[in-house]
Amino acid sequence: MSEQLDIGKEIPFEPVVNFQDDNQFPTIEGFDENVEVESQEDKNKVKKTSSRGLIVFLSLVLVCTFSAGIALYVARETEINKRLKIEADLQVVSSSKREVETKLENIQVLKRQLELDLGQQKQNYKILLTQFNEEEQTNKNLTNDVAKKNKQMAILNGKLERLAKKNKKITFRLEKADKDYQKIKSQLTQVRTAKDALESKIIRLSKVKNTEGVALGKIVVDNSAKVKSLVSSLKGENVNYVTIPAAKELQGQVLVVNKEFEFVVINLGKKDGMKVSDTLDVYRGRTRIGKVRIERIYDTMSSAVILSKFTNSSIRDGDVVKLI
Repeated sequence: MSEQLDIGKEIPFEPVVNFQDDNQFPTIEGFDENVEVESQEDKNKVKKTSSRGLIVFLSLVLVCTFSAGIALYVARETEINKRLKIEADLQVVSSSKREVETKLENIQVLKRQLELDLGQQKQNYKILLTQFNEEEQTNKNLTNDVAKKNKQMAILNGKLERLAKKNKKITFRLEKADKDYQKIKSQLTQVRTAKDALESKIIRLSKVKNTEGVALGKIVVDNSAKVKSLVSSLKGENVNYVTIPAAKELQGQVLVVNKEFEFVVINLGKKDGMKVSDTLDVYRGRTRIGKVRIERIYDTMSSAVILSKFTNSSIRDGDVVKLI
């Protein structure tokens, strides 16, 4: 301020002395001081305004950048969550598909086994029905013969005695056949009961791990050999029969193969003389393909462990087993 005053003093200026009152007008020094103060205040206001604008601009840029970062992070997390959810849903669908396919395969296998069992039962029923009709017809024929012979008793007494003996023998055989028939019928009932129990057990074992290491598969019971032996016992005069050649050796058939536990089910059991630890050869045609050892025995069937050391080929349903 002193420098400004000094500069003002150096200006060659003659003050006007004609003013009546010098206090009516401001001096040059006072005017300069006011101008300088106002200019400095304007500069300060401009600086403050510029600083505030810059701060606001930087704040907006920072907020936009932060918002964009948050938006990108949220979008990325959303995309990851969507992908994980889709992968989880895909795994659930794949698992459900495999489960349905497995159930369908099991149903198809069960259906085929039931169809085979039904066919076998129908065949057995037809055989028994045919034999029963033949026996009934034979009995009627014998009764007619006896009636005719009785009418001729006075003339043919000797022949009547022979016929009486023959009739007694035939009657005995018929009674024996009837007993055998009832026995076989009872056995069939027991076999059906055992079969139902085994099938129920198989269903349970398919859901729970077998702690004993053996799970019986689906079993088809074949009693045709017993029926044929019954027919052969009726062989005699005036009796219709079917001749069945006797087996030269004890042999059976593989009904079920369980590859998971490496065992088979065969149609030979206690009634066929099978014993635990018996060893049987397995044949396909005339070729021996392996050996099995009896582990459990039932009335008409057995379960046997596959001896992998002596087995060259994969055993299949229908292969023949022969007792060593």
